[in-house]
Amino acid sequence: MLVSVSATEQPAAVRSSAGRPEDHSDAPLTVTTILAILAIGANRQMLNAENWASTSSGLLENPAIRDATANYLVDHQNAWRRRTARRIRRCGGRTPTATSPASPAV
Repeated sequence: MLVSVSATEQPAAVRSSAGRPEDHSDAPLTVTTILAILAIGANRQMLNAENWASTSSGLLENPAIRDATANYLVDHQNAWRRRTARRIRRCGGRTPTATSPASPAV
């Protein structure tokens, strides 16, 4: 058996202006929990050099991760070299400076 309770029968402190019940009592706790998790992660990975070194060393011991990391770095280095060569060609063989037209906008 279902019992229906209308919005007018609920206490005023629980109703919103649209007549829907509101309960925001756990919102500060949720925000605090998320910030705490992020702070712990930042401390463990960014601020604690020993923990970061042991984590990255452990990851690089895996051959698949090591190969993927090496391929990524080589691809980006080659792309940087190609961009630099294009800029030098645009500048007529001179090394581009920050003010030359071939340099990207900073």
